[in-house]
Amino acid sequence: MVGYMDQLMYGPFRTIHWSRHIEEEGNKWKAYLIAEGANNVQVGENADVVILYAHGGGYALGHPILSIAVFVQWIKYWKATYNANTHIVSVSYGLTPEHVFPSQRNTFVQCYQWLVHERGINPSRIAFVGDSAGGNLAITSAIHVIRNPTLLAVPPPGCILGISPFVSGMTTSMSWKLNSEFDYISHDWFEQRAQSYLRGTNVQKDDAAVSPLFEKSLHGLPRMWMCVGDCEVFRDDVVAFIRKANEDGVSAEVVVEKGNVHNYAVAWSLARNGAEKKAMKQMGKFIFGETCNI
Repeated sequence: MVGYMDQLMYGPFRTIHWSRHIEEEGNKWKAYLIAEGANNVQVGENADVVILYAHGGGYALGHPILSIAVFVQWIKYWKATYNANTHIVSVSYGLTPEHVFPSQRNTFVQCYQWLVHERGINPSRIAFVGDSAGGNLAITSAIHVIRNPTLLAVPPPGCILGISPFVSGMTTSMSWKLNSEFDYISHDWFEQRAQSYLRGTNVQKDDAAVSPLFEKSLHGLPRMWMCVGDCEVFRDDVVAFIRKANEDGVSAEVVVEKGNVHNYAVAWSLARNGAEKKAMKQMGKFIFGETCNI
């Protein structure tokens, strides 16, 4: 299993040949390509799927390759299981307090436009994926693409995967009350991050642009898969979001993993009862289907 020290310190060094920095001319966006032989391959070249990834950290912390050790495990497992070649493009977006909404979404969407228009990757082969705040970014970016087809000139991605995403800026659900003593996301920390993210804007925490749970309709979104720990403060909001998506005609599913806390599927050192490996398998099945080599 990839432990905390692997992810935080050794992961980037042990996987140095798996990543390289990429950016668009004019510095509209920056990202890292994580792929087998990353230094010798173009983004999307011979890839079965390209994951456009947004890291977590409350829009205030984190780094695009903090979880590279986990990304490499995903790529290796999906290669062995599905004979699939996966490229992960992990976006480097601006952090608060210097950068506020909607700059993060703009960066993510600009990178997506580059993948489609400049690299010629079919949107059906692109997955929006993110953890925590990054999961929020993956969802809200997809909604933005759908709501602005003429302006953005790109169709929606093939699918969305959210790892413990926050889908509501409010903290009123029952799981916030029940799980605050178990999860490491505190009410005060979340409120501070939300205030910093929306500082100087006229956007409120319950605005659908940042809280997709409150979207009038989710119709038009691609198929979605989400996971959340049953000890998470976000649990009930994520379950409610998936329920709403299904009611709006979107194919969506959620895994509520017993005994686990926030971000267990990417923060492997926090996972219990093999939940991190279960999530890796579930994600692969959702992306690539039933057929496997095992």
